[in-house]
Amino acid sequence: MSTLQGTTSLIDPETIDYYYDEETNGFDEPVKQPEPQKNPGQILSAGFIGVGVLSLIVYLFNDHATGSWMGILLSFGLLTIGGIAYHWFSYKNTIPGIKHDGIMFSGSLHRGAIAWALGILFTGFYVVLYWWPEYLDRAIRLVDPLAMAMAGQPANQWFLYGFLYTLAILIFGVRMFMKYRHNRYHQIRTASVMFFQLVLAFIIPQFLRALNEPEFYFTYFWPLKYDVLFPGTVDYLVTSPGALGTFMVFWTMAGSFIAVPVLTYFYGKRWYCSWV
Repeated sequence: MSTLQGTTSLIDPETIDYYYDEETNGFDEPVKQPEPQKNPGQILSAGFIGVGVLSLIVYLFNDHATGSWMGILLSFGLLTIGGIAYHWFSYKNTIPGIKHDGIMFSGSLHRGAIAWALGILFTGFYVVLYWWPEYLDRAIRLVDPLAMAMAGQPANQWFLYGFLYTLAILIFGVRMFMKYRHNRYHQIRTASVMFFQLVLAFIIPQFLRALNEPEFYFTYFWPLKYDVLFPGTVDYLVTSPGALGTFMVFWTMAGSFIAVPVLTYFYGKRWYCSWV
């Protein structure tokens, strides 16, 4: 223990001044362990994913294709089943515990070719979604049957996005359940995220559309959704038929100015980012 400028430090000055660069000193990528052989379940699941991708490509490049339940099942359905099954079979026979070895050297997680390709793909998708949604028309029409069943209206780009986002949360939620099956905290947290996305951020807004009510997302608060308290938005909700619009305004104000500050003060941003 030493004193530095009138304060007591548990670390001596020599240690504080010590400079260590692991890259300069030769700590490169660790020896890569051999990849475990894929089990039959993983192979079968990958087959489902492959057929789903192929079905989606065929549909998107078919000038005469229209939305159908069969199209949804053969594309998104097989992708979902295959993705969930693949994660299940990947972890079910492994020893529970943290498995993060080598992730900083993964091509998909550390500026590798796969990471760059995925980054460009997702960024491009958002650009098209916001500014040129007409180029997504075939994908939007593919999910028309689901939109009609849930909301009684044809799908638009936001329904497609919500649908894809919800599928991603559910598929990778199963992965989280399997990967962290030894940790009750992560299991409950993952279930919470899946519930809020599926019910409050997807099913309920579409149900409101079916009732000709405002398409309201109960998980959005100001400033995350900056225009939710704009005068025009508030007037639109308050003047909507019935008392539901007024409740939506009350919910937004209570969440934005009471719940969010209080929860953030006690739990930090993780209450929303990790649980909602």
